Amino acid sequence: MEPTPIKPLKFKILSAECYRPDPSQQPFELSILAETPVDPSLLNDPAALPSSIPSRDLRSYYIIGSVNDLDICLGDWVVAGWSREQRATPIQPVLLRAPEVVISAPWGPAVDIWNLGAVVLELVDGVHMFDARSGRNVKYDVKKYVEEMVRLFGRFPRSLLDQGNKDVVVRCFHDDGSPFPRKRKKAAELVDEPWLLI
Repeated sequence: MEPTPIKPLKFKILSAECYRPDPSQQPFELSILAETPVDPSLLNDPAALPSSIPSRDLRSYYIIGSVNDLDICLGDWVVAGWSREQRATPIQPVLLRAPEVVISAPWGPAVDIWNLGAVVLELVDGVHMFDARSGRNVKYDVKKYVEEMVRLFGRFPRSLLDQGNKDVVVRCFHDDGSPFPRKRKKAAELVDEPWLLI
């Protein structure tokens, strides 16, 4: 059986989730790559859209479009949100998250400037600003991420910590806004660390 070719679709998008209309947003035309053919008439019925493309949720697609001769690419819809109000929902790729996003404090458009700075550093130096992993654990560790931020930029202001998720703040910070130090490993645990094997 031959794979279904990817087909471009054009329709007016009204919200970040593609199918939940947002009356405060002006529609603009986007092209979306879909893995299955879609009857264009279904695109006029927002309720029919998700079931019309059963193989994928459109929110996770990279979407490319054009508005007034500007080429735009809106990517990674899973961690995007509108900026008209302060929100505390998680957004942004994990290693590019702004401090207020990491501690689940209200955030606004300023988090995009944080992202820009982190991405520019990656492009110019070819390194990630943060690693957020503890030792051999390859999973993201919020405490490690906070430690790295404080090492680079200083303590989190108390006013920001007061707005954050209390569980995260209690787990990661002292009362003065400095992060809890990582639990240090014993010498026997460090024997297999990659930096010792050089």
